Amino acid sequence: MKKPRKHHREHDSLRQDLTEFESEWCEFLTAFSTEDVLRVFASTNLGERCRELAIRRLKSLLSDHTSNKERIEIRVMRLLQKDLVSRLKEEGLSENLFQVLGEVVVHVANELSSSEDDKWFDLWSYIASECKTEFKKAVYIFQCLTMMVDDDKDFMVPTIENLIPEISSRLKPEGDLLLVDESCWVAAFVGAFCVIIHLIEIRIETVKEVMCSMVDSVRELVERRLEVGFVMGAFQEVESIVKKQLKWYCTSEYRLVKGLLWRLDEIEDMEMESKDVLLRINTSLESGVYDALKDIPKSELDWLSKPEA
Repeated sequence: MKKPRKHHREHDSLRQDLTEFESEWCEFLTAFSTEDVLRVFASTNLGERCRELAIRRLKSLLSDHTSNKERIEIRVMRLLQKDLVSRLKEEGLSENLFQVLGEVVVHVANELSSSEDDKWFDLWSYIASECKTEFKKAVYIFQCLTMMVDDDKDFMVPTIENLIPEISSRLKPEGDLLLVDESCWVAAFVGAFCVIIHLIEIRIETVKEVMCSMVDSVRELVERRLEVGFVMGAFQEVESIVKKQLKWYCTSEYRLVKGLLWRLDEIEDMEMESKDVLLRINTSLESGVYDALKDIPKSELDWLSKPEA
């Protein structure tokens, strides 16, 4: 019985040492400028935890800027912009590191868009060029960027045109749907949702095709009893996205999401847990969109018709 207690003490000591090191490292990072924190993250000779703390520090600085607690000059934003796409392309980044890096990218993209009307075309080019070989990463960045409000959606179209075949090949593969990795399917469904939300005003036929692929793919998974592993995760991701996008939804977006929910809810033999997520999305939609903007489709077949004037 003594050895386990000794091991437990050693484990506690190691954990305490790690906690102290992380605390000291975080304190060390506070002495660096915003752009230098990114340079620390870019140092691939550092351990992953050190790099993670650095990128989280950068995210915190950018969050403070967004909430007006701190001020980061546009010159610094430009310096970050210059290096961030290279960081996205770095091989071997863990999923956790990449997700935080993506949040940093969106902070910078938002700032440049709002203050400089900068579309950051290199970032959209990254998505278009990487979607074949790094599908999940490209879709994640695309998903993050589509939280932004932008009346000019035409500039997104070339990137979206590159994404759609990759999304479709995972929602409706030529072979067996079982050959598609679960996380890739979830990314494809989420990416498809972001595509249709941003094309609803400009590419209605494309929206119809992508929507049908989404519904048909879910139906097949439900019929094959693969719903829990695939569908639930995708619905929950869409739920999170809708909550973040609601602030800029208008009548077209409202009708589109409403129609998608109707068509998904009609799929026979769907698990109640999945239907509960659809219900929550609908509740968020109803509470988050102004009543004056709500135009209920006459039927599930009417969801893409132009709202009456």
